[in-house]
Amino acid sequence: MKDYKKIRVGITQGDINGIGYEVILKTLEESEQTAILIGKNVGISRAMVYKHINSLMEDGLVGQTKQYEKYYLTNAGKMVII
Repeated sequence: MKDYKKIRVGITQGDINGIGYEVILKTLEESEQTAILIGKNVGISRAMVYKHINSLMEDGLVGQTKQYEKYYLTNAGKMVII
């Protein structure tokens, strides 16, 4: 009988491009930005930005302004970055 070595596998949130939520949070730390600007700064499509932003908004880490559809970091989001 063969001895098999167990491996440890970690699963994280993110997308297939390797862009995680922390990258978007770090981008929003500097200023309010639109989804288009976030996509350009991070290097992902606007569709992926909306996917990430929706999850971050559900968690209360990112908020949305009424004007020009800009997104900003909430106080809870600032705590996550620290």
